Amino acid sequence: MSMTIELTALSGYNLRGLSRKNILLGKNGCGKSRLLKLADQGLRGRPEVGAVRYLSPERGGVLQYEAGIEQNLTSSPAWLADSRRSNQAQQFRQQSAAQFRRLELLILREIEQNPALRADPGVTFDRTVARINTLLDRVYLTRADPAFRINDRKTDAPVQPQDISSGESELISLGIECLVFEKESQPGKLNLLLMDEPDVHLHPDLQARFARFVEQMVAVSEVSVLIATHSTALLGAMSDYAETHLAFMRYGETDITFSPTTDTHRRVLPVFGAHPLSNVFKSSSRSAR
Repeated sequence: MSMTIELTALSGYNLRGLSRKNILLGKNGCGKSRLLKLADQGLRGRPEVGAVRYLSPERGGVLQYEAGIEQNLTSSPAWLADSRRSNQAQQFRQQSAAQFRRLELLILREIEQNPALRADPGVTFDRTVARINTLLDRVYLTRADPAFRINDRKTDAPVQPQDISSGESELISLGIECLVFEKESQPGKLNLLLMDEPDVHLHPDLQARFARFVEQMVAVSEVSVLIATHSTALLGAMSDYAETHLAFMRYGETDITFSPTTDTHRRVLPVFGAHPLSNVFKSSSRSAR
């Protein structure tokens, strides 16, 4: 179902013409990150808004569980949001690993409280883990104490978090973050996930894979996304999906209007570096469905 969202009075910023999937392009220093962080703060507490979360652009750390991170997440609801409002989140991946346990808890509670879900043997937390694994080629996740184990697809041997690539770490971390947010979203309200440069460390074909993951998440939930990026490859992948809206931001602008992506956008994207592999990947993904 098509919908248009307007967000005004966000510390001086006004966003118009938003859809369920939105891309914000702009040069370094034009204010994209600042806008997303102010939107995160400005939307909290509004009666029409459910969940809102900002994902930092420089996501550091190692993708491993740390008990102290989970303790902070549990003891202070505002700790996660506060720790990510700088452009460099040094423990982002440890936070994602700790949130994997929260994701498991949320889904198991949902199954426990819904008789129809309990009666369906196919509804398990492993099905959610499988969604994360669609992002990965060389490795895959399995449930294990204290959170999860990373395995090699060819040998099934465990792989240490320090030994996977930065792109694999990014995809696992982003996948967990998206699915936790999906479960925290509130029915009947605006639930907005603000992603700042999710394309960092991702090859163009993996950006297309992540775009597909986001498209599927939006299709099955009440989540809307606003992605700030420099990547025309990511835009090229997202623009193939219905209801993707686009805005170009320039320094000093405070009124940002989003509009649907068009055939013109898709024709000019290769001129600005949209990688052809993204289209190859999208085609293969659709044929495999």
